[in-house]
Amino acid sequence: FSILSPYFFTFKNIQNLGLYAAIIGIMAAGLTVPMIVGCLDLSQYATSALSGVLSTILVMNNNWPAGFVLIVVLLTGVIIGFMNGFIVAVLRINPMIATMATMLIIRSFCYITTKGATLLFQHKFLNSLGTGYTLLLPNSLWFMIFVFLILGYILKYTVFGRNVYAVGANAKASHLAGINIKKVQIISYIISGIAASFAGLLQTTQVGAAVPSSGSGSEMEVISAVILGGLSLAGGEGDLKGTLLGTLFIITVTNGLTLLSVQ
Repeated sequence: FSILSPYFFTFKNIQNLGLYAAIIGIMAAGLTVPMIVGCLDLSQYATSALSGVLSTILVMNNNWPAGFVLIVVLLTGVIIGFMNGFIVAVLRINPMIATMATMLIIRSFCYITTKGATLLFQHKFLNSLGTGYTLLLPNSLWFMIFVFLILGYILKYTVFGRNVYAVGANAKASHLAGINIKKVQIISYIISGIAASFAGLLQTTQVGAAVPSSGSGSEMEVISAVILGGLSLAGGEGDLKGTLLGTLFIITVTNGLTLLSVQ
């Protein structure tokens, strides 16, 4: 890429890579947890779109302070994650079917709320979260690093993290060992929902607008990043280091092809 494009291996483009990597990376980090459990979440991009729509409405129409907007965004992720987890763990619906259904429901809600229009987003502090820089790196990239560190610690050093790998490797054995499988699955989906919702807020602040169709058709992009990192679709294997490498691979190839004007 650096041979074919004079713009690829420049510091400005590396900063752009960081901006793009942050959104996918945060969602991929959150998705890693339920996928290790052996579940799937196709509703992440729809959740991120809803997060952007809600935050824009609260800021532009109601002048809510940034702190309350952040709380609403995180609660949105918790509610959607719990809904996905309940449908999969308690109602025992196939994860792909369940999250595909919630994806369509959430996306429909975005279109109904906005009437299909793009909503402009302007808030000095919140916009700085997505577009600002600290130590020459995008703030959103620092958020991604923070998310990876937190989730990495949870998966490696906590009881919940060990239970995630145990349930993914052998759910029946985990149940016999006294692990609450339903609880592990629901919490995993909540983590995925929070990550998607927060990523949606960052993307909205970067673009300066909430787009109800944001991420539509790109649902496999985040899943691909996780799988490229070595995570097993059967569950029980994988880690966040692999997810980070998979994310960097995806965004680097995408960025390079874009600079070369490849459709």
